[in-house]
Amino acid sequence: MGTIGYLVFSVDGPVAPTPAQPISENRETRAVDSVAAREEAETTATLLMSQDTEMVLGVEVRKDRTCTMAERYVELEDGTLQRAIHCIPAEKEPGPYDHYDNATLQGMSYADAEAAAELAQRWAYDYPEEARRLALRAVALDSSNVMPIETLAWNQYSQDYDENGIATEVVREGYVLLRTAEVIKGAPVMDADHSRDLLVQAGYTNEHFAALEVRVSMEVGFIRNTQLELLGETTISRGNP
Repeated sequence: MGTIGYLVFSVDGPVAPTPAQPISENRETRAVDSVAAREEAETTATLLMSQDTEMVLGVEVRKDRTCTMAERYVELEDGTLQRAIHCIPAEKEPGPYDHYDNATLQGMSYADAEAAAELAQRWAYDYPEEARRLALRAVALDSSNVMPIETLAWNQYSQDYDENGIATEVVREGYVLLRTAEVIKGAPVMDADHSRDLLVQAGYTNEHFAALEVRVSMEVGFIRNTQLELLGETTISRGNP
C-alpha cells in the first residue's frame, strides 16, 4: 500500500487540491507534498466557500464550470505517482479567426481588435512581450472589452507559486495587466485583489505598489496613444489612472 498525491489543473476558476489518499500499487509510491501546495489549497478552499460547488473525483469544483473533470496518473522522475485532475474545456465551434495564419493576423491586428486579441493568445508563451502589446492594442481598438488583457494575465501570469515560494515576478506582471484592465473598465476585475494579496505575502509595501501603478499608467498611456493614432480620438482621459 503506497500513497498518491493530487495534482490539480483548471482552466475554469478555482479547483481545490485534496489531501493525499492511500492507493494500492504494485510498486512503492509516495505522496508529493509541499508547504506551498498546502497554502495554495487553503487559499483556494477559502475562495470556494462563497461559491456554489460540488464534489467531482474527490475535488470541490464550481457547479457553473464550463469544462469536464477528468483524471490520469503522472509518473515523476523520482518514481512518485501523482493523480492529475484536469478541467478539460468543452469542444467549441471554430472561431471566425481560427483559420487565419499568424502572418495574416499580424497584418489584420493593426486595425482589428479581435485579430489582435487572437494573435495575442497564440503568442502568449513564445513571444510574451509582443503578445502583451497586441492585447493592449486590442483594448485600444475596442475599449469596451478588456478581456484580451485579462485573458493574457490569467493564462500567462497565473502561476502563484514556484519552488522558492510565491512566483513574485509572474504575479507582479499579471497584477499590472489586471490593474490596467480595472482602470480601462472603471470597475474591479477578477483576481486583481488575489494577485495583490500574494504580493503583500511576498513582502510588497506601499512603495512597491506605487511603482507598479506607474507601470499601469504607462500601459494605459499606450492604449490612449494608440487610440489617438488610429482613431483620432480617445476614450481615456489624460488623468487616468
